Formats: sequence, structure tokens, C-alpha cells
Amino acid sequence: MPWGDIRDFYLLARVLPRGFFYFDIHKMWKGNLTMDYLELKNRFTYHPPKDDQAERYEKIRAGALGFAIFLNAMCPDSREKSVAMTHLDQVVFFANAAIARNE
Repeated sequence: MPWGDIRDFYLLARVLPRGFFYFDIHKMWKGNLTMDYLELKNRFTYHPPKDDQAERYEKIRAGALGFAIFLNAMCPDSREKSVAMTHLDQVVFFANAAIARNE
């Protein structure tokens, strides 16, 4: 079964929005998803840092901070600069998530 534990199914059933029909649950139960349950559970579960992960998170953040300071000095205030900063923020998030979720 792609869902892992039956308790996870009951937890999901309690939080599904109204209008989520049996057909949809049945498709999910049979594993007809583009993302399987284990991947979703990995994405939305807290992963406490282990070994040297916290140090690596800080190095990623420090590198991004340095680049953000550089961009701030080089680019005029604009929507594009704001978008660049938002994307840099996402880079940090996904880099740290890659470490947390896959080790």
C-alpha cells in the first residue's frame, strides 16, 4: 500500500475539506497520484537537524546574505530587485530543504 500506515489514512480523512468525495479518496488509496504519500509525508514533516546539517544551513544562509548585500549595492531599488531578493530567499529555502529532506 503506498500510504504506509492506516493511521495516516484516518488522519488524512479527518482533515480533508468538505466536498472531497469517496472517488478521490479511493484514487488516492489505490496510489493513482503524481506524488505518492511517502513523498508528501517527507515534504510536510519536520526534519530536525542531525550531524553537521545545522552548520551547513548557516553556511548557505551566510553565502546568500553576502550575495544579497552585493545585489542590494549593485541594483537600483525596483520591482526586479525585489523579485531577485525573493528568488534568493527561495534558493536558501530549497537548498536547506534538499539537505533536510534527503539525508
